[in-house]
Amino acid sequence: MKKLVILSVVCMLIGYSVVHAQTGDLRPTFLSPVHGLFVNAWPAFTVTYPKDWLEQPNPPGPRPDFRVGAPRPNLPPSPMMTIATFMNFTPLSDMAKWFITNIYSLMGKDFNVLYAKSTKLKDGTPAQEAEIEWTLMNGPKLNTFLFGTTRTGTWSVVEITDDKGRLGEDLKAIAYSMTFQPEREKPVELPPDVRAFFDSWSRDIMRGDTDAVMSHYSDRFDYDGWDKALMDAFMRYDHTSPVRTAIESLPTVATFFEGHGDTVYVSGFWAGKHKDGSPNPTTPVGNLMQLIKENGEWKFLGNKR
Repeated sequence: MKKLVILSVVCMLIGYSVVHAQTGDLRPTFLSPVHGLFVNAWPAFTVTYPKDWLEQPNPPGPRPDFRVGAPRPNLPPSPMMTIATFMNFTPLSDMAKWFITNIYSLMGKDFNVLYAKSTKLKDGTPAQEAEIEWTLMNGPKLNTFLFGTTRTGTWSVVEITDDKGRLGEDLKAIAYSMTFQPEREKPVELPPDVRAFFDSWSRDIMRGDTDAVMSHYSDRFDYDGWDKALMDAFMRYDHTSPVRTAIESLPTVATFFEGHGDTVYVSGFWAGKHKDGSPNPTTPVGNLMQLIKENGEWKFLGNKR
């Protein structure tokens, strides 16, 4: 028994050392990749996964934040994990239905929600999990485990899909490893010229001047498949929407900044309040927004890698 206790303590200390080494000085995955550890910039969280899983190319069109899969000889990777953060005001209890309607229906058929239930992260944060059985168009039968939580309108979701039937607890444990780090969400100072860029963009947004707003975007802009033309169309619609016209202010709160010469990376959120005094739902600046200096002026470049 004594040997067993000593062994348990040693394993615990080894585990702590590994985790501490991985999380002691976190930088977003897209800037500092670490096999087996995904680091989201904002919202600030991590997800651990098997180190032998390999990052996978993103499909055409709007892209998920991060994709990895278990390699298999002469077969597509499986299981496959996708981690995504995005704005969504749908109740989290409808997560499975939302994914079927908006994403999976474009790729498959014969959907069956095996279950959907409320749960919690390790720190007690409310979450939702579900498992969906479906068939890929001209492909195999799949099972997808969805695990997500929401913070002021931003969904953080882990999807794990396998073609070998119901997902086991070992795969679900990967999703449950999602861990938020509030200490990484504290505001950071931006260089004066970068702060001036965001302030100018915000003023143009509040004035409803779409031409001025779009002058802040590079012609090479690309964020999750949205190019400058698509962003322009959205901005012209958004300036007249009831949700948009109710906002009184839209300040940028940066929680991460890293400069690389004429390219910088920023993460954080747009806060503000409505004209009736109520707070505006937090809108992510982007998991990791890239700015580029063109002709001496900062421009949104997107999240190209």
